[in-house]
Amino acid sequence: MIWVSLFKPMGIFEGSFNRFAAWWTAGEYCHCEIVFEVEPSVLMSAVKNVYRKMSGTDKDHQKICAELESVFFENRENKKLIQCKNKVYVSFSLIWGDQLRVRFLMDIEDPWFSSPEKRFKDITWLKCNDIKDNKQKETLEWALTQITKPYNSSAALFSWVPSFGVDDVTARPAYFCSEFAAMCLVRMAYLKPLATHRCTPNHLGDLINHEENSREVKVLPQKPQNDTEIVEELDDNTPKRSSIQLLEDARESSLSPNYVSSSDDDISTIEEELNKHQI
Repeated sequence: MIWVSLFKPMGIFEGSFNRFAAWWTAGEYCHCEIVFEVEPSVLMSAVKNVYRKMSGTDKDHQKICAELESVFFENRENKKLIQCKNKVYVSFSLIWGDQLRVRFLMDIEDPWFSSPEKRFKDITWLKCNDIKDNKQKETLEWALTQITKPYNSSAALFSWVPSFGVDDVTARPAYFCSEFAAMCLVRMAYLKPLATHRCTPNHLGDLINHEENSREVKVLPQKPQNDTEIVEELDDNTPKRSSIQLLEDARESSLSPNYVSSSDDDISTIEEELNKHQI
């Protein structure tokens, strides 16, 4: 399961700069993160694959391996979570002036480390449904190869500027928070290709809400009909009448002083036709 957490400029993100960022980008959020809810075995398989690929003398690769060791192999609390059979939450964060990091989320009172199971008023959780498992695994492994990359402050400052066309989803030397989250969702084929370098947290939230609403409409169940609910289609300008209403109309007409019975509109004939066609 994939989640996106959207942070308001309050609590841990309290500050005039974050309030201005939310206002300037026409929304209530100033930060967002992509969160993977995953089986520990799947997570550690991805971690080990990345660790093996990054082992070597390259300095950037060494930084990634050191971060993986710190988060997944050395931290005792994280190791306890991994050893449990329950799914775990891992979040990828990019904060101004820092680098791309990954951390575990838990059901605790600290908003920064809280999972979707523990809600706070300054965090909105959006669930991204119907993403294929293989896409989630591939993107999780790719995301792990990007940790320790720096925050792209210049791109973040101009992320609100409208842009036409789409970006590719290949690795970049730096990211900002919503850019990275949007890239992950595009790589998982949840979102259509878009200009991720122009995607703010508020824009991303709108895209996810639109996508989820579209999916709900597609699978909206139809209410089963019975004989009394089936309506007679007359024409575009004629009110629809149920079969029972049509029969009652016929009976009322038969009681009218000006009514003349004929074989065509006889009540018994109407009843037979209704039963015959199950109207």
